[in-house]
Amino acid sequence: LGAPGSGKGTQSQSFREDLGYFHVSTGDLIRAEISNSTELGNKFKEYSSQGKLVPDSLVLDVLKNGLKGKESSNWLFDGYPRNLEQAGMLVDLLNDFGRKIDHAIFLDCDHDILLKRLTGRRLCKGCSDIYNIHFLAPKVSGKCDSCESEPLYQRKDDTEETVKNRLNV
Repeated sequence: LGAPGSGKGTQSQSFREDLGYFHVSTGDLIRAEISNSTELGNKFKEYSSQGKLVPDSLVLDVLKNGLKGKESSNWLFDGYPRNLEQAGMLVDLLNDFGRKIDHAIFLDCDHDILLKRLTGRRLCKGCSDIYNIHFLAPKVSGKCDSCESEPLYQRKDDTEETVKNRLNV
């Protein structure tokens, strides 16, 4: 658990690679729905473009879909639950699968650093590598080190105004 930009995805990658966990990122699941232009994705797009959090019931729907077929895996939830209502929903969902929460990890980070991490984030459309113009810049500005795609892009929800709103929410 942690604020946007605190490193949940980065740390989750280590758990996934080193320990074989199934990484459950509600953000990734939501972005996939948006990318596939599903009915659920269109609802998500409306919220994310305004920097608003998606309603808990919609997040639960995408979470249920994302866990289908992964029942035998060890799950690592990335940034979920975000509030007490979601925590209750997660406990109920896990009960349906005969599971329970074993551990929780909280990543705490200063808001000024989070702002730089998020507004400086750049992504590659070719291979999905992630860079940061402040902390982990590509060797050639705007060009992916791995697949050489260009230009790198900034997510629409990584603008300063939207990030500040997300951090306040």
